[in-house]
Amino acid sequence: MTGLGAPAARPVRGPGPARTLDELVERLRLLRSDAGDPSYTEIVRRIADIRARRGLPGAERVPGRITVYDCFRTGRRRMDAELLADVVRALGADPAPWRAALRGTVDGNPATASSAVPVKGVPDAGEVECRGRDRELDRLACVTRGVTVVAGMPGVGKTRLALCAARRVLDRGGCGGHLHVDLRGFDPAGPPADPHVVLGALLRGLDVPGERVRRLGRDERTALYRRLTALRAPLVVLDDAAGPGQVRDLLPASGRTLITSRRALPGLGAGVLTLRPLAAHDALAVLAGVVGEDRLRAEPRAAERLAALCGGLPLELTTAALQIARRSGWSLADHVHRLESAPGSLPLRAALDASYRRLDEPARRMFRLLGLHPGGAITPAAAAAVAACPVPEAAMTLQRLRADHLLFAARGEDGTPRYGLHDLVRQHARRLVAAEVPYSAQREAVGRLLDHCLASGRPVRPGQPGQPA
Repeated sequence: MTGLGAPAARPVRGPGPARTLDELVERLRLLRSDAGDPSYTEIVRRIADIRARRGLPGAERVPGRITVYDCFRTGRRRMDAELLADVVRALGADPAPWRAALRGTVDGNPATASSAVPVKGVPDAGEVECRGRDRELDRLACVTRGVTVVAGMPGVGKTRLALCAARRVLDRGGCGGHLHVDLRGFDPAGPPADPHVVLGALLRGLDVPGERVRRLGRDERTALYRRLTALRAPLVVLDDAAGPGQVRDLLPASGRTLITSRRALPGLGAGVLTLRPLAAHDALAVLAGVVGEDRLRAEPRAAERLAALCGGLPLELTTAALQIARRSGWSLADHVHRLESAPGSLPLRAALDASYRRLDEPARRMFRLLGLHPGGAITPAAAAAVAACPVPEAAMTLQRLRADHLLFAARGEDGTPRYGLHDLVRQHARRLVAAEVPYSAQREAVGRLLDHCLASGRPVRPGQPGQPA
């Protein structure tokens, strides 16, 4: 009998005695061959069917084609156990021995990886501050139970806000302890943390002996975690979540949960607080908190320009302020010139690149090509012209980019959906299009955009993206 999404002839190839991830990948390639060598697109379709039958929300059903392709690529440091299981199911085999084989490999051993997901404490009040976020802090601190997602673009200060709010809640009392873990959802250095491994770390944070944790499977860990959190009602901070699937088993049965993510994480029944870049006066306050008011008063115009170049992003503002503090011989005007010459700090570029690499290929292509847009409001029709694709496809891709907070929604006067790019995000897209798209293809894309503007009678107005919605 054939399982959902599986080929008719059920292959019998197993993982064998794989000692490393590379050996496991080689066995997976053989399994694919036994299954009739289906294309990666076909494997993605089968996985989507399998996940739909399992009841997963639509946003979690379809893995990226590149993500599936990576499962068959050697040289990996880690592999997602749940994705591997679904790939094996899509190829018509039993995933159980493959899970066991993954746990047994040197590279994928959860006992080895667990040390990379430590449970942290929430910093004291004097160690972390959130200038310009009083309203958001009050909102988070007033919530007494349930799950709240703090969402927003890279560098906007989600982690800092969540930790400040957590400290307020803890200082007020009434929590049965606290747990804080970094889920590495968009870590430039590696893949997101495996929920199975994170559950082990959380259980150890709840004083479960490590030896007992190691004997528990994922379902057993989840059940024990929910039982303990139902009794204690802790405050849990899940930082940098990749998606709903990563955090679903990590939600406590009782207490408060703060999650930070570049995505809104639908399907969790959570409240969502979307962070915007700081206003100009708040951005100046962040700079002043590091370099001092006197330094800014000495060069007020340069200070304002510096804050503007940082785009209201706390990550950029803090990085710039530390550079100012270190280089006492530089004027603020010197720092302005430095940022104008090379917009976007290395930390922000790394954060944006991590978001970019997590996109599927159509979204990556669209994001690159939007770097050719001169600015202003981006309509689905304009995006379709740049990318040479149908308007409905462009509209869906723009929505995916917005869901990852690489675009913001703008209000069109005629009600047409419109989008905008943060200046520093646009600069990143321009770097990508220059590095990854041939110049001839860039010229063709710009030509299509100009033809669209002439045909529609809607000129592109640089610098007028509208207001974030």
